[in-house]
Amino acid sequence: MYYNVIQMEEVLTLRLPKGSRRRLTQLAKRKRQNLSQYVRHAIESQLWIDALDETVVLAAPKAAALGVKTDDDVFRLFS
Repeated sequence: MYYNVIQMEEVLTLRLPKGSRRRLTQLAKRKRQNLSQYVRHAIESQLWIDALDETVVLAAPKAAALGVKTDDDVFRLFS
């Protein structure tokens, strides 16, 4: 039998606008997750999005210097 064990090491307390907890709980139920799982996933997803945005900002000047300015330019490089 396989057990998935996740050890949490930090606790974060935050304040939400009125109604947010209820909306989060409803969304978590739709995804068949508890509230903590849903919020952890949402935070991790946003961290990935922010990291990608930061990468784009850092890479844009280098790409422009190489003549890569559009999605089509990128596609041509990798196809």
